[in-house]
Amino acid sequence: MYKKILVATDGSPFASKAIDVGADIAKRFKSELTLIAVIQHPMNAFGLFGIEELGPEAYTILKRKGDEIIREGKEQLRLHDLTIRSVLEYGNPGDTITHYAKKNDIDLIIVGSHGYGEVMSHMLGSVSDRVNHHAHCSVLIVR
Repeated sequence: MYKKILVATDGSPFASKAIDVGADIAKRFKSELTLIAVIQHPMNAFGLFGIEELGPEAYTILKRKGDEIIREGKEQLRLHDLTIRSVLEYGNPGDTITHYAKKNDIDLIIVGSHGYGEVMSHMLGSVSDRVNHHAHCSVLIVR
């Protein structure tokens, strides 16, 4: 049923739950599992500049943080005895996740819900909401 599963992580507790759910589903269906983290500079969330305009120091800091998020996710998956792929991308998280999923023929995207209240969700936009509404495949939002 699900040959390729994409689990998005940002290092949050909700993402950690999504990783566990993704691992369980991947084992059940003998699926390929890919872990994705998307790094977006906080100022870039408001469209002020692109990652390349931040300069080498900011880029290094963001990459280090992204690598740490991926490392932690892989360590968590190690407990599930799965072979996984991982990818670190830069950009708007919701758009980048859906684009990656379509480009790589993903059958299921698993994302954690977030802790923002309704006002913050409308202001900043919800990654899980964006993925849910724009993905070409099934989406599972984990709470």
